[in-house]
Amino acid sequence: MTMTIYDISHSEESHESASSEPELPFSSSPRERLFSSIATRVFFSLLFIADGFWVVFLFIKLFLLLPLSLITWGRSEKIQHHLSQSFISLRRAFVCGISLFIAFFSPTLGIMVACIYFLMHDKAGIDEVVPGSLKDQFQDFLKDLK
Repeated sequence: MTMTIYDISHSEESHESASSEPELPFSSSPRERLFSSIATRVFFSLLFIADGFWVVFLFIKLFLLLPLSLITWGRSEKIQHHLSQSFISLRRAFVCGISLFIAFFSPTLGIMVACIYFLMHDKAGIDEVVPGSLKDQFQDFLKDLK
């Protein structure tokens, strides 16, 4: 992973000379920033609602698996495997819910909370939970850590 080094004094000089030129096309108006902020909050809210459905589904699954595990005295490997996977998924759902709740107020902080959890405590969850667009960045970061 390479890091770009910027010469601050050079960018200040070029910025002063470029101040007479028109603004860049990527600068956004206050209206665009407001729309972007609202859209971000709406999408995080939808993800938070989906996470709530995921948690409800996992509780129903656990509600069905726990009695089966007790009936078989924990001897069924298949039931025990599904039970352990359900507990791991429930933990991931809670972490995602907490990070989405935080992201509603501060998107960067919420994403950082989720990334820290998955990088430090649940590297296997990266393949299951993290979107494909971010998986490559996580894999590059994990290679650098080794």
